[in-house]
Amino acid sequence: MAGLVTSFGSGAMTNAIAEIDASACMFAIGTNTTAAHPVIGQRIRRAARNGAKLIVANPKEIDLVREADLFIQHRPGSDVALLMGLARVIVDEGLQDAAFIAERCENFEAFRQSLADYPLALVQ
Repeated sequence: MAGLVTSFGSGAMTNAIAEIDASACMFAIGTNTTAAHPVIGQRIRRAARNGAKLIVANPKEIDLVREADLFIQHRPGSDVALLMGLARVIVDEGLQDAAFIAERCENFEAFRQSLADYPLALVQ
């Protein structure tokens, strides 16, 4: 939430709730959405049941895990390490959307270089 407030001026989500229904893949990290936001949680469940892939990363085995295609149970406080590790794999394997980055991102090269500080062994 603090990151959203700093970046966007609001702690609210940055997409429309209705977009959840059309999602191909959803990634929920460090949140107990069904408990904290039951309306959103129900939309996520429905999208998963309708074929959207659901990845849940959480230290606790939360309710959404039952709908998840993949559950990553990382250590408490390791969200940033996990996200940086995922970013490292995406960039190392050339899976990033270069056109999107060129159009919408600033200082991507500095970010890419910072990933060297996150060896994948740290994320295991």
